[in-house]
Amino acid sequence: MAPAHPLWERKWGTPLVLEATSLVLGLLVATEALSVLENLRRIAPGLALWERLRGLLRRD
Repeated sequence: MAPAHPLWERKWGTPLVLEATSLVLGLLVATEALSVLENLRRIAPGLALWERLRGLLRRD
């Protein structure tokens, strides 16, 4: 069997392609979550849930 190409596989056997895919999917989920929060803010700006979430997201 031919040795694995170093760009595609690390020493411990996790293919970099899977790691990159996981990272991209994580970014998509985070982006979608931010979109949901923004829509919630537009729909119900005074909603108590939104106020709590906004407090968690602020780092002032």
